[in-house]
Amino acid sequence: MSHAHLETKPSWPFVGWPIHFADRRLGYVWLVDPDVLIFHATVTQGTAESATLLHDTVDAAWKLNRDAFTRAGGVALLVDARSLTSYTTEGRQRYAERVRTRPRGHVRRVVVVVPQDRLLRMAAEALGLIAQLAGGSSMEVLRDPKEALEMLGVIAPAPGDLSRLPLMVR
Repeated sequence: MSHAHLETKPSWPFVGWPIHFADRRLGYVWLVDPDVLIFHATVTQGTAESATLLHDTVDAAWKLNRDAFTRAGGVALLVDARSLTSYTTEGRQRYAERVRTRPRGHVRRVVVVVPQDRLLRMAAEALGLIAQLAGGSSMEVLRDPKEALEMLGVIAPAPGDLSRLPLMVR
């Protein structure tokens, strides 16, 4: 799906990045070196549907990039949730359920970027604790997506960079 189908275009610092994958139920997704899967949410509410799509995308990317992710010790996730203003109980439960059932070693690190809202920050930290206990991955919660990109060593993809994420999730 092209970004033309979304009401909101990527915001800073993702402006101008070639679109690897986009879905109106979640936002934009990129898979970049060093084996970092970036989710840039454009939705305002985290729902069971958006949580399912996020985790289905992680699973599909893992299947397509198994060797690279294994060599890296798992995929790193950057979840830019600055657009969120709330989440449903079902969304939080679905996200936590999928984190708990993810095989150990699939995710090596998670960085979540949240807005100023204390409740969303606390929810992200609670989900991070679940991820750490269930899968052994570390998690940081930040407010600045540029800091998150730097922390993970991400360099913006060049225009025309081909995605390692074919249209795999609908």
